[in-house]
Amino acid sequence: MLWPVPYCRGKGILFMYGSHPSIRLAVDPSDPVWHWFLFNGPHGEGFTWHNALPFTPRGIESLAKFIDERTQVDAAFPEKARAVALQALDMEDAVMQRTAIQVLCVVGSEEDMERVQRLLEHPDEDVIKDARTCLFERGFKPRRKT
Repeated sequence: MLWPVPYCRGKGILFMYGSHPSIRLAVDPSDPVWHWFLFNGPHGEGFTWHNALPFTPRGIESLAKFIDERTQVDAAFPEKARAVALQALDMEDAVMQRTAIQVLCVVGSEEDMERVQRLLEHPDEDVIKDARTCLFERGFKPRRKT
């Protein structure tokens, strides 16, 4: 199982997937899927879509593997993760939206990709990059403006 590795950077401790949002953003703080979504990778602010090192899995591959492993224990995990990601997609927090995009890239439906596509006009460039990459990974071509 993949667990984040803590490291120090400046003041405080971050995790290898970046800082995490507040538990107050969780719709249900007691839900273990929300806890995973907020605090454990492999997703979040420090997520990379490409290989950081040669012969290492891409971030999306690690995320898909993690979700697959959790599905072995809880068959409903992908649907639970999808539901959390869809709720997070509607939040104002860019890190929550980026995490949602990353998770939806693995467990999202075609309908969900329509919602991700709308984020191509988001004011935050990192959200746009994640949305564009997610759509590419899923084989969707963004609609052109007319």
